[in-house]
Amino acid sequence: MRSRLISLQVLMREKDGVPKIAALAWNGLSHLCHHHAYELTPTVGEVRHLMDQVDAVVRSVRPSRLGESW
Repeated sequence: MRSRLISLQVLMREKDGVPKIAALAWNGLSHLCHHHAYELTPTVGEVRHLMDQVDAVVRSVRPSRLGESW
């Protein structure tokens, strides 16, 4: 996934901060999926916030904008 996030950064040229949002959303969701027993489970609000970020990235990244199909 790291190479895909780097590729997105190169292709989007940091436009509108989309690559940074994608990386933050990936890291956040990955952390929530791998939480430890001594940590609190994520709240609904935390998960919704990360999913909203993913939705924003998906809406911003379209095959026509990147010049290739995904």
